[in-house]
Amino acid sequence: PHMSVINPVDQAESRIRRCVLPSLLSNLESNRRHRDDVRLFEIGKGYHPESANARGEPREVHRLALLWAKPKPDERARFDDNCFSGLQGVVSDLIRHLGLAPPTWSLPDEAPGWAHPTRCLAARWDGGTEDAVQLANLEPGLAIDLGLDAELTSDVAGAEISIDALLEAPVRGSGYRPIPRYPGIKVDVAFDCAADTPAADLVATIEAAGKGQVDSAELFDVYQGENLGAGRKSLAYHVLLQSDTKTLSDKDQTKFLKRLEKGLEALGARLRN
Repeated sequence: PHMSVINPVDQAESRIRRCVLPSLLSNLESNRRHRDDVRLFEIGKGYHPESANARGEPREVHRLALLWAKPKPDERARFDDNCFSGLQGVVSDLIRHLGLAPPTWSLPDEAPGWAHPTRCLAARWDGGTEDAVQLANLEPGLAIDLGLDAELTSDVAGAEISIDALLEAPVRGSGYRPIPRYPGIKVDVAFDCAADTPAADLVATIEAAGKGQVDSAELFDVYQGENLGAGRKSLAYHVLLQSDTKTLSDKDQTKFLKRLEKGLEALGARLRN
């Protein structure tokens, strides 16, 4: 199904495409033969005949497609040294540069045909009727069909952004933040959790344990290995605790960690020493 989406303005093609990103896929192999790092984009239209107007014309959607391919990272690479993480950063930077509020990232209801079935995320603003962004690694079987195997085996990620959703997205509030009156506490925490535990659930647990005092929670390490066992992963965060009314103490940190441990029980997770 992913190869049935065809460019409607190309007379050599016979069918109308629903989305834009698959049109870029045929360019990957030839570009990877000439360089290691390949970054492609296209701005175009897709057509949804099931949402036709009164005249029977299919609904027109406007999309920005991004595709990033490079050699697979080796086992010593940082957890975020890959096209998927890099492309999510590019999309987040674009949304921030446009002055829009950050959307919510979650697992999609249904992954697009070109996407890896589990390495896939979608972003949507509250009240939105469709995904604003679909981000994923390329489906492994499709990569082989495209010739990205053997010496061209690649780490490939793609994103398709709805320009229509961007135009309707809420604007970000003021970025001004006053200088803190009281010093904060920096706490590093690492979680042992099931491999399918969403990072968003862990961040929500951190914020709940902070009772309004979590200024930031930054993911800095992801680990899976024999020390944890099969089906487990470790995520580590830099957490900054900050209060507007007092200087936080070691006692406040201890209370935060105890509440965090209790909150993790509901996720089947625990703190790592």
